[in-house]
Amino acid sequence: VLSFPKPNSTMPTLLNYGQMKLLFHEFGHVLHNICSETELIVFSGTQVDKDFMEAPSQILEHWLLEPNVLKNISSHYQSKTQLTDDIVRSIVDAETFDLGYKTMRQVTFDMFDFTL
Repeated sequence: VLSFPKPNSTMPTLLNYGQMKLLFHEFGHVLHNICSETELIVFSGTQVDKDFMEAPSQILEHWLLEPNVLKNISSHYQSKTQLTDDIVRSIVDAETFDLGYKTMRQVTFDMFDFTL
């Protein structure tokens, strides 16, 4: 699921924001599987309702939009300088841009599902 570039002798593996978002997303699935160990398989892992299956991973994705989280896990790989507040704000703004449109698009899909 995760396919990141391998480090070499001169360059470590560096992850961009999209790759970090994917890592957080997949780790959400890991946490869901670890924390949902039950006697009945129907309440565990990918056996849950499809609507809920993505919930833990999407919640973890949103943690990446918390400025303190983003700053604490990010730095220049050589100088170790943290991201500035302006850069963090720009990343959050870019990720939340047109959120109203995305929400209404999803509501439209949901309404279509209800009519079926």
